[in-house]
Amino acid sequence: MTEKWVPPAISNEEYERLTAIEVGFPDYVRNQVESWVVDSASSRGQFAHALPRFLSRHMKRVFSLDYSGFLLQVHQLEDDELANVIDCMLFHGLKTASVYDLGKVLAESRAGWVLTSDGRGRTRVTAAQPSGVIQALEGVMNKTAKAGALLGEAFEAAYGTSTNPNHAYDLSVKAVETLACPAFIPNNTTRATLGTVIKHLEQKNVSLPLVEKNADHRETLTKMMRLLWEGGQRHGEETYEHVSLGGARTAHALATCLVSMIHEDVITVV
Repeated sequence: MTEKWVPPAISNEEYERLTAIEVGFPDYVRNQVESWVVDSASSRGQFAHALPRFLSRHMKRVFSLDYSGFLLQVHQLEDDELANVIDCMLFHGLKTASVYDLGKVLAESRAGWVLTSDGRGRTRVTAAQPSGVIQALEGVMNKTAKAGALLGEAFEAAYGTSTNPNHAYDLSVKAVETLACPAFIPNNTTRATLGTVIKHLEQKNVSLPLVEKNADHRETLTKMMRLLWEGGQRHGEETYEHVSLGGARTAHALATCLVSMIHEDVITVV
């Protein structure tokens, strides 16, 4: 991890302010973000019409084909609107300015929006999280193939510019099922679910590599799974509905932990 610079003469309050995640795009970095968007509308040093035309079609609002007009419009966008513009550009690959540079600017400035991988090879705009959380998530996503891709999509639905809590919850459960079903009930010939896995584990001896005395590892693991499985209101057997954003983010955190534990083979079942 890259060491961060800290001023030698700084109070605790100032340190907290310096390291806190800001809301949206803070004033001290907003102009750099706007410049990135406008620079992506230029080709060989000349303002091109491709980007404003593309944004007009996909975002259903008129963007000026004049350089000064486009620059003013970008400057007047609210932070959430600007995040949506950037995410649209990244999703469709419509940018000429460096994505790496933009990501570095947002990360170093502790902006409220950052760039993250969605697990499917695309970079998206998502709500900022502490760096350790992002590193842990990306580590799990990169190691777990399909489950990792589902976690990445769930993260986007829970923290992206257009949140979808129900979808985030669905994907979090599916990510766990993708690993848990073949790991714990490989011979199941019916349509296995996380609920099926829970019922199976409740009849088994389960242990984790922890040394706490009198710990019931089976109860710990099945409670985590049940909290995820039953923590949202299901519509039929397939999908969840009426999930709050907080509920979706909690489900994603639980799923990430469970996927990591199953993948690392730290759960012993006999």
